[in-house]
Amino acid sequence: MEPGLEPTTVNDHTLILNLQHQFNKDWKLTAQTAYFNYNRQGSSMWPGSLSANGDMIRNVSIGDAINEMKFGQLYLNGKAQTGQVSHTVLAGFDAGDKHAWYDWSKSFALDSIGTYNIYNTKYNGGSPYYGYPSFDRSKSLKERANNTQITQSYVGLYLQDVLGFFNDRLLLTLAGRYTYVKDSSYGTTQTKERHFSPRVGLNFSIDENTSVYALYDQTFSPKMGMLRSGKKVKPITGNNWEAGIKRNWFNNRWSTSLTVYQILKDNETSSDPQNTPQESYLIQVGQSKSKGVEIDVQGEIVRNLSVIANYAYTDYKVSKSVNASQPVGTRLPGYAKQNFNIWLKYKFTQGMLDGFSLSAGQTSQLDRSSWNWGSTLNNTQSLPDYFRFDAALGWRKNNLNLALNIYNVFDRYLYSGSPYGNYYYWQSEAPRNFRLSMSYSF
Repeated sequence: MEPGLEPTTVNDHTLILNLQHQFNKDWKLTAQTAYFNYNRQGSSMWPGSLSANGDMIRNVSIGDAINEMKFGQLYLNGKAQTGQVSHTVLAGFDAGDKHAWYDWSKSFALDSIGTYNIYNTKYNGGSPYYGYPSFDRSKSLKERANNTQITQSYVGLYLQDVLGFFNDRLLLTLAGRYTYVKDSSYGTTQTKERHFSPRVGLNFSIDENTSVYALYDQTFSPKMGMLRSGKKVKPITGNNWEAGIKRNWFNNRWSTSLTVYQILKDNETSSDPQNTPQESYLIQVGQSKSKGVEIDVQGEIVRNLSVIANYAYTDYKVSKSVNASQPVGTRLPGYAKQNFNIWLKYKFTQGMLDGFSLSAGQTSQLDRSSWNWGSTLNNTQSLPDYFRFDAALGWRKNNLNLALNIYNVFDRYLYSGSPYGNYYYWQSEAPRNFRLSMSYSF
């Protein structure tokens, strides 16, 4: 960060209200609302040009944003019996309203050609050639954001019944959701979408420790954004298939699960490869196919020492193409073929350290595809493998809980990104950082 630039400030506020009413031991009504308000004032820096000798022109753009979201849910949970068949019912209604305002309209070049070099970041005078920007904020952001607004409102109805047969050894899930959405973005005309999404699942308990399951459902996800033609992107729809096996071991001290899945999505979106740094147009790639396998293991290694581990292999490509820039077989951006996570936790239960806990873990991402910010053909350029180590110290006494989390313990330079034209754009993560939290349960 250029030290003379004004820092970016963020105010983020959340309010959640939850009300519950228990009619009897079998039926409960829950109502909850949430309000989120995010306000950011600052700037972002982008490379304007980069020469072979390392001379760079840096552009600073205004980067103000307001995001307001309101949500409400009302749902009923209950159990009933019809003959030999049990029913676990969930019926619900939810609604939401989202409104975002952005201002990226102003840009300022810090440098002239030859006044800043990435191999020698010291320059004459102690400041950039053109000095620092002073963006005009005399009008409120909501007044400035004419064609950089995003709005979405929706209502949804959901009904699910889990039917139990043979003393609940066989469970059949039948569910459906109806969604109605209105949205507009970046100056496009408001559009309205309606969609019904079914869900069917089957779970069979082979014995008291082992079960197998299969699941089918459909996705419906309205997308914010605009094509270069000026048209709004279509909603993402798709079909999901999933099957797996779960088992508990050693008197439930260990549990394992194995899952295979395939997800087909129509109208999947990706960043337009022709975008400049100031543009955010999307393209729709036709249909994408994501398939893979996931393994989860958790349990107690020895007394007070527990482990949670997860491995996932994913293949994510374009399966049907409607865009010449992303033919069939194109790797889609921003994912890793292999992910591995492990987290170890030791709880002290005796002596002066009673109530304390120590935790440590790591995250690995292998064979990462680049983000689609730029011109790499078919996202064939892979990013370096990713390794991050985290740790935590905790203390619990009665209803009071204190926790100190340490992220990126070894202070590694971690990033995602992609080639952009004839140079590279990286989005780096924070260096070693800490979070102290306290909670109290009533």
